[in-house]
Amino acid sequence: MTENRERCLPGDRVFRRFVVGATALALGAILGSAAALRRTGPDGVGFAWSWAVLAWGAGAAACAWPFWHLVWAVQEKPTRRTKILLVCWCAVLLVLGLGAFLYPIRFISPTYRNDVLVGLVVAVFVLAAGAGMLYGLARAFTRDESESERR
Repeated sequence: MTENRERCLPGDRVFRRFVVGATALALGAILGSAAALRRTGPDGVGFAWSWAVLAWGAGAAACAWPFWHLVWAVQEKPTRRTKILLVCWCAVLLVLGLGAFLYPIRFISPTYRNDVLVGLVVAVFVLAAGAGMLYGLARAFTRDESESERR
């Protein structure tokens, strides 16, 4: 905890700008591309420009700065209010990400929709199992570190 109280290094400011910029670019691209999806025929999908693409992209990109500002605020001074706000921001970003991921499913032909949904369910289980293994591994390393510090 003592290193969090130290002053920010000059490289830290550059890193933070990079993280905010990369997050803004990624969020803007994801939601902007989802807004550009259009049905081009009975079984076709394409991208078409509209002002909604710019609005969704810019709105998503604008979410990056407050999110990371809040993450760093919780890191520096973890209060109950900032933690609750961070959880709310994470929920908003989760909903936006899931929406952008699931939105293109409506363009899938009904004959293939069940197969795609089964594949998505399998992918959720595989990713959940991988996340569980990573979580268990992280806990094991943390436990080993705390035991070695006691010695």
